[in-house]
Amino acid sequence: MSEETETVKPSLIGIITSPVQQLERIKGRTLVWSPIITVIIMVIIGSVLQGLSAEMPGIEEDVSNTPFMVILGAFTVALTIVGTLIGVLIVSAIHMLIAKIALSTVSFKQLFSMNTYIAIITALGILINGIVAAVIGTENPEALFTSVGSFVNASGDVGMLSGLWDSIEIFAIWAYIVTAFGLQIVAGFSKKLAWSIVLAFFLITILFNMISAFFSGMAGV
Repeated sequence: MSEETETVKPSLIGIITSPVQQLERIKGRTLVWSPIITVIIMVIIGSVLQGLSAEMPGIEEDVSNTPFMVILGAFTVALTIVGTLIGVLIVSAIHMLIAKIALSTVSFKQLFSMNTYIAIITALGILINGIVAAVIGTENPEALFTSVGSFVNASGDVGMLSGLWDSIEIFAIWAYIVTAFGLQIVAGFSKKLAWSIVLAFFLITILFNMISAFFSGMAGV
């Protein structure tokens, strides 16, 4: 790693346009607060847009519901902030545990910084989905227009398979790929180990989404 790479600050936009270069910079210079704040703001905006675009019969016509909506909005924002932080912390902790087993010298701060920067990709996906939902409207506030499920499920596919299709989402897969490179560059993992970890995360996510979709279908949600 060159001296320039060690001193130049990583770029959030760069993680999208030139991820390998930014990952090399993250290894030499970890930054946490500015990227996590940016990610949280993007997720909040996307989530709010998607939530407001969903059809909520009668609520917009009842002024008495205004305090409730304010409280609900504040709760959503708080939940988004906590959820984003916890999500990055958990993923980083798992990576750190594997790093210890693999005898890697990477620090937790480096992994947390790496995962925070990569989270900008997921946040971008949430923001874009929120904007699309606000423009065209949706009955489902959790709909992902950037997933295979937005096309397949629209034709009436429900149950566990809908969870599978929703898991095949452009920005999620993009983030997984960048994570694989990040584990190699920042953590020093072998190519085989890095991709095995990413694949395991992906399969677990699919399984979780399929189970959630199954119970949602059973409950008639």
